[in-house]
Amino acid sequence: MVEKASAWHRYVSAGLCAVCVGLVAGPVDAGAAGTEAAVAVVERLHTALIEAGAGTAGESIEERYERIAPVITETHDLPYIARFSLRRYWDELSGVQRETFVAAFSRLSITTYAARFGGATSDTFLITGQSDGGRGRVQVDGALLLDDSTSLQLVYVLHYSDAGWRIINIVVDGVSDLALKRSAYQRTFLASGFTGLLDSLDDETARIAAGVDTGSAAAEAF
Repeated sequence: MVEKASAWHRYVSAGLCAVCVGLVAGPVDAGAAGTEAAVAVVERLHTALIEAGAGTAGESIEERYERIAPVITETHDLPYIARFSLRRYWDELSGVQRETFVAAFSRLSITTYAARFGGATSDTFLITGQSDGGRGRVQVDGALLLDDSTSLQLVYVLHYSDAGWRIINIVVDGVSDLALKRSAYQRTFLASGFTGLLDSLDDETARIAAGVDTGSAAAEAF
């Protein structure tokens, strides 16, 4: 069983389309070897979620968080995603605020994985293809198989960082996770400032950790 995985599909608008990520990575030619390495990153993520799901009997979200946190951190470029989600407002933050925001964003992302994929099995994920996404990026196509025999189409977008290939966006049935974050976070930042944005992330993390998935855009960290 995949816990609340279908929630993603319920919350998003069918009219949204995938975002074109605007921050350009270094001039890396993905090539066949690079594409295979990027696929291996996605496979590692899937394997970690499946292994965590195999040990979930009686396990809390917090315990699952500790199990998967290292792999989420090592397969995603969370600082990059956090920075891009604020775009031009990032420059308004102090160094301490930036570190605080990245930490809060990372906690939310990992907590959401721990809550929604507690029952992942070897039948939950498929990888269906891969391609050079241009501008130094690789796209890995896949599917998330749900309990009702339906599926969600996944596109993982990866770029090459100093640490290797890392996930920077996930597009689910044509809806970009990064686009949702960017819209929600910038709207909250404009309305409530940095403190209000940070509070919203911390509140959402606490709700998800408590098993209350509100479905707000801040919780859409796939």
